[in-house]
Amino acid sequence: VGFLTVTNDTLLYKLKANPTITIMTQTIGQGALGADGHRIVKLEPFLKFWNKTTIIDTTTIDKADWIFVNKKMNLKNGE
Repeated sequence: VGFLTVTNDTLLYKLKANPTITIMTQTIGQGALGADGHRIVKLEPFLKFWNKTTIIDTTTIDKADWIFVNKKMNLKNGE
């Protein structure tokens, strides 16, 4: 048993009504030698420092409610 790392890779969408709610692709690493995985999640901020994370299927969202961004996250610049 090791540790679990989750990295936000790409910002896919922002909600038009509340741009702080986003849809991201994430990479999941399980320890130093564990398998990597990928998932798409909706992130909803709460209590300033945390996000409620929900796995989401982007084919089921109403695209009219979302702004397509498709921006790779850059960890070096803190984005």
